[in-house]
Amino acid sequence: MTIDQRLEAAESVAPEVASMNMGSLNFNISAAASSVPEFKHAWEKPYLENTKDFILTNTFTQIEQGIERLSKNGTRFEFECYDIGHLYNLKIGLIIQSFLNRNTGNSCHLTYKVVTVSK
Repeated sequence: MTIDQRLEAAESVAPEVASMNMGSLNFNISAAASSVPEFKHAWEKPYLENTKDFILTNTFTQIEQGIERLSKNGTRFEFECYDIGHLYNLKIGLIIQSFLNRNTGNSCHLTYKVVTVSK
């Protein structure tokens, strides 16, 4: 998916707040496929299973373009940090969300010391 395709919906509706992943990450939720007894749609199980081989890309260029383009409409950001290294990618501080999970980021046993960075 191109950056234009990824930003199209948000640019068209100009949300007050949008999430911004602060880096690329492995996003594996394939184990969920075995825990659902019956799927409503044929695409659901293969979608979940295929996440075992999926990387959500968010390069520095994509992050910068997303922030620049959506900020023009007044959108503010919730910066999603799924890895300690993502905290270092922050240039400004607003809302920081950290999701800790063994398959998608750092393990839950880690402790974060979050420091808000200002301009």
